[in-house]
Amino acid sequence: MHSPSLTTMTMPSTVELLTSGGDARIELNSAGYNAYGCQATPDSQLISFSSSTATVISNTGFDCAQRFQHSLQEALQHTSADHVFAETRDKINTQLAHLCGLTEQTQLILSPSGTDVHGLVAQHLSHAHGATRLRIIMIDSNETGRGVAIALQHAQQSFAPELLSLPLRDNTGELLTDDVLNEKLTAWVRQSAAIQQAVLVVLIDQSKTGLLAPNLQQLVSLHQQYQEFMTVLVDACQFRLAPVTLRAYLAQGFLVAITGSKFLTGPSFSAALLINNDQPLLASTHAPTQLNFGLLLRWQVALHEFKAFHALSTEAISTVISTFALRIRQRLHTDSIFTELPNTALDRHCLVPEPCWDQLPTIFSFVVNYATPPYLPLSANETRWLYQQLPHDNHTSTELMQRLPRCQLGQPVLIGQQHGITLSALRLSISARLIVNAAQSPQHTQQIIDDALLVLDKVAYLSHTLTSFPQLRS
Repeated sequence: MHSPSLTTMTMPSTVELLTSGGDARIELNSAGYNAYGCQATPDSQLISFSSSTATVISNTGFDCAQRFQHSLQEALQHTSADHVFAETRDKINTQLAHLCGLTEQTQLILSPSGTDVHGLVAQHLSHAHGATRLRIIMIDSNETGRGVAIALQHAQQSFAPELLSLPLRDNTGELLTDDVLNEKLTAWVRQSAAIQQAVLVVLIDQSKTGLLAPNLQQLVSLHQQYQEFMTVLVDACQFRLAPVTLRAYLAQGFLVAITGSKFLTGPSFSAALLINNDQPLLASTHAPTQLNFGLLLRWQVALHEFKAFHALSTEAISTVISTFALRIRQRLHTDSIFTELPNTALDRHCLVPEPCWDQLPTIFSFVVNYATPPYLPLSANETRWLYQQLPHDNHTSTELMQRLPRCQLGQPVLIGQQHGITLSALRLSISARLIVNAAQSPQHTQQIIDDALLVLDKVAYLSHTLTSFPQLRS
């Protein structure tokens, strides 16, 4: 299809660009919100610890988006849309590579979403090994997202890849041990190698609830043994990674998927695939040719947030995260309303031996309990209802409205069943944007902590009100 000429193409508005070039999840409903509960304009009254899912654009981010939209419109007065798109995309790639400390040996492919990146990798591997059926090993969809599994399975036209799922928890929500996961992973990889079947293993760093799986040391060992048949894709779509860790993954020969819309708090639907150019299977892969200016604008906003975070020292980042984590976990452990999900260490020492801020947890997952003894956990339906109330002024008392403001957490994650009740967990996450604000002074750090405690206060308040909605219990 012929690209629009410079005389016929008019750049959409900033809001239109922010909500285009993805899928239905970023389209705004009649109330002006997307599927993640975020509007396309800033909401300064909303307290957000929802970066594990999505975050409303900041005031400075929206200003950045408007300037970028104007610059695109100006460029189109003098240059073709194809040229403007290619030049702008290359500038964004260069900026992203610089912030990550990447070399020219790393290729960056921008993509609308992490889901699309997974599909792109699986499709390329399927075509490259067309004579055999691709085997894909990934973490179960509760921790990664249903869309990822769907994208991976639709990678091959003649027949779908074989998709094997590694559960991280048992039926009650308890974490399985590394030994259990390692045994399954090793058996599946060796089965594929025995028949020379290509296998794609997806390492998640970090999952919806902040987990790193499967065990990295075991995966590195398997990759060294079977790299002729085995490709590793690091699902780092939360992008809770320091540049040194990102570079270590690439140096290991792993592919890495990132997004600008989780930890960095850029607008939803901005992703990228990072590849070392010495990898023959993917070195020739190119980004889609569609002129997706919305994708470029969203990445520009993400880079705006990234630059501010990049200016902080590792020590400053670590101090904020550690101080925040101590206070939040203290509240989760001492308040009977909450049960924090057990987590494992973010152990990447086999690749990155030195201490780094990304070894500290930034996602805090918890089950909400009833406010009265015996403090039974809420059902998944009740947790979903509670989550949906958080951004609203759902009380009439002025004093209560000031004390319990509108807020957001990460979407509920299904974790298992107890006593015949399906349970899910909410997620409170600290983001790059919040860390930048907190790092200004000890007073700013305390304000971020106080805001997070207010959010937990509102969760507790809503738990008290659930006795009025017995129909939600299921």
